[in-house]
Amino acid sequence: MKKKKVLLKLYSEFNLGDDLFLKIILERYPNVKFYLNADRRYKVVFKNKSNLSIFNSSKIVKLYNKGIWFLDKVLYPKDGQNSLVKYINAINKNYFNLTDIFVSIGGSIFMQEKLLPYYFDIEYYKQVNLFYKGKPKFYLGCNFGPFLDSTFKTEYECIFKKAIDVCFREEYSKKLFENLNNVRHKPDIVFGLKINKAKKIDRSVGFSIISPRRNIDTNKYLQKYAELISYYQANGYKIFLFSFCKKQGDEKTIKEIIKLLPKRDNINPVFYDGDIESFLKLYSSVEQGYCGRFHAMILSMLCNQTIYPVVYSDKMTNVLQDINYNGDVILMDNFHHLEPEYLFKSISLNSYSITNQIIEAEEQFQILDNCLFETIGLNGNHPEVYH
Repeated sequence: MKKKKVLLKLYSEFNLGDDLFLKIILERYPNVKFYLNADRRYKVVFKNKSNLSIFNSSKIVKLYNKGIWFLDKVLYPKDGQNSLVKYINAINKNYFNLTDIFVSIGGSIFMQEKLLPYYFDIEYYKQVNLFYKGKPKFYLGCNFGPFLDSTFKTEYECIFKKAIDVCFREEYSKKLFENLNNVRHKPDIVFGLKINKAKKIDRSVGFSIISPRRNIDTNKYLQKYAELISYYQANGYKIFLFSFCKKQGDEKTIKEIIKLLPKRDNINPVFYDGDIESFLKLYSSVEQGYCGRFHAMILSMLCNQTIYPVVYSDKMTNVLQDINYNGDVILMDNFHHLEPEYLFKSISLNSYSITNQIIEAEEQFQILDNCLFETIGLNGNHPEVYH
């Protein structure tokens, strides 16, 4: 039987959450060949995965970046659009033609932001629909938004309707596209991750810390983290500061907080550098977790930690609602007002149950399984071929 070839679309910037998506899908389908546009360092990180092939754009192509294209589009709308298509095809056309199936796997990948042009991604997916006409397309593990206007949603509705399967990770996103019969919702893919948990370190706490978002006062935000960490220090805790993604500022933020600490006793920075297993081993060893990253929250639950979600986005509260989380959350907007003593005493009151999520997360891949394993035919699921 001919080996299936899949083009993956994934945020490949050494963000732990997205790298876990990659790990999970590669291990689920060892006999499928995956192609990913990513930094060449991914060849080293996933060197033991023979079913992954990394490609990336040449330096010449990279000179044409999103910013230059955005100016083209604003100043010369028609020419800008044409040059964007040429740019996308220069990087991807060979792999569009080489592969049989397209799979986008990621979390917050459909966001409309004020300062960044979103047309680039929309044009990419339009080219995917063009090149994969009559071929299976999947969007897995994602949530939709935030978005600022209905045009953004309408553009993606046109993109999604040509896919076999769009499986969101939250009920809210599913309801936005409830008129599409190929849209569904299952728990986040990482709920299905199998972790070799380490023995818990007595009196240990982990902090997954991200840079402040929106209009939050950076100094107050950093200082409050320093106060909270110092409180745990004073109570004899071993402290781990986890960076999930260097590019998005986690490491820088942690280093700035450490500078504010009166003492450095029992402070252990843990920076994700592509070594997934080592990171997970340390992460699973702590007893409590302050979860600034979305996937820190998921991992902490999988590792049976007592948690405090530090919420910066509705995507976190939407998932917490889906799992019937019982307890407090820390809103990033209000973080600088909180008292460390209160957080220290109240974290043990927070509870959750993810038994169903662990089981149902597998179903994110249910329809892709049918396609790749060929256990059943497509049976009319593909709108372009059968409708």
